[in-house]
Amino acid sequence: MAVLVVALLGVVVVAVSRNDDGTPTGAESTEDVDRGQGGSAAAGDDLRVVELGTFGSQATIPITLEDGDVSFLLTAVNDDGSEPTTVVEVVDPTGEVVHQAEDVYTDSPSISGPLTDVLHQEVGEVTLMVPAHPGYDVVPGTYEVTLDNVGSVDVTALVKSGDVSPEVRQAIDFNVWLALGGPLGDDARAALAADLRRGMNRILEPRNLEVGEITVLTAPPADDDEFAETEGDRITDACGAIEDEAGLGRAANIGLVGSVVDPEVDGTLLGLSSGLPGAVQADGATLTCVLVASTVDGADLPVDKQAFTMIHETSHFMGLTHTTEEDGTAVDDFADTPVCDIETYDGRDNLGYLGELNGLIDAVECGTEGGGDNYMFPLDPPPELVQDRMSADQAWALRRHPLFYPVG
Repeated sequence: MAVLVVALLGVVVVAVSRNDDGTPTGAESTEDVDRGQGGSAAAGDDLRVVELGTFGSQATIPITLEDGDVSFLLTAVNDDGSEPTTVVEVVDPTGEVVHQAEDVYTDSPSISGPLTDVLHQEVGEVTLMVPAHPGYDVVPGTYEVTLDNVGSVDVTALVKSGDVSPEVRQAIDFNVWLALGGPLGDDARAALAADLRRGMNRILEPRNLEVGEITVLTAPPADDDEFAETEGDRITDACGAIEDEAGLGRAANIGLVGSVVDPEVDGTLLGLSSGLPGAVQADGATLTCVLVASTVDGADLPVDKQAFTMIHETSHFMGLTHTTEEDGTAVDDFADTPVCDIETYDGRDNLGYLGELNGLIDAVECGTEGGGDNYMFPLDPPPELVQDRMSADQAWALRRHPLFYPVG
């Protein structure tokens, strides 16, 4: 790929404006801000950052919740970035084991408890979101999170409180860092932000969620040259470069790059999240961003597709999994998202297309009945099927994540 080295063009901040009743007007504003000052909502009364300190190997970490707290996001960063760190047990204040992982270093780990079915394991750091889906609400008192870790870990928790009911409108801010292999002027970047907002709000607004502030930053020339074509296994390097420009505030850090390369299949991806979930406002963490491609296999993607990828991958970053994986057997933890099971849907003709009996499911075979129109479905749909549906349970989880904050 030919990559143009461009000068830093400054930053475009696009903030939502509102009518007297609090609804967005859709007007966009542009202003210059200093490098390194990405957009971020103030912590406010709904969020507190708790530096829990440094713990040794095989750590048990206490995190105390108060009345009115609704969730916590805990990140443990290992002092040896080459060592795996795993959440093996979570005990709530009543003494109930709400998450337990066994045989984690085998091909078939066993995960139990009402908290989540996800194995929280990463090399160098691990992040845990509590709760991750309806069916378990946090209670006041001290939780104990036990890790399997080598060496010491530095632990940070973000604790969210307040009213997170569907009637309370919430917003999420974005830092969008451009490494596109070429320059974009101020007008083009403002238009990009407006289009990204419109595309993401199509999914968010029916659930009384919205995009708040979008800060568009341009990568310095060296980073633009290095990351315009980013291999997926270099995502943490990209996250570090984004952090240098945007910081680590209460905003989702997004790298909008020319292409995201998957070296395992010698192909390109629509996007990639660094973590499931990723780390927010945790010093030393590396799984702190999302990558979104502007091209796939050399073809330019329309901005509405980039917007879809941005909210899809950011939702992974906040802990949401795919509704059903391509094998038709692995499904999410949400009771109200349709399951596209392999026995029912593999090979099904639908939407005027022929199915293929091949041991895999796709958006055509699943259709709306199998959740192919959900925004967290993993595969591209045909033109007749639009993936803009978010379920009530998915919104329930997003509302408890610290990146979302109450509007007004």
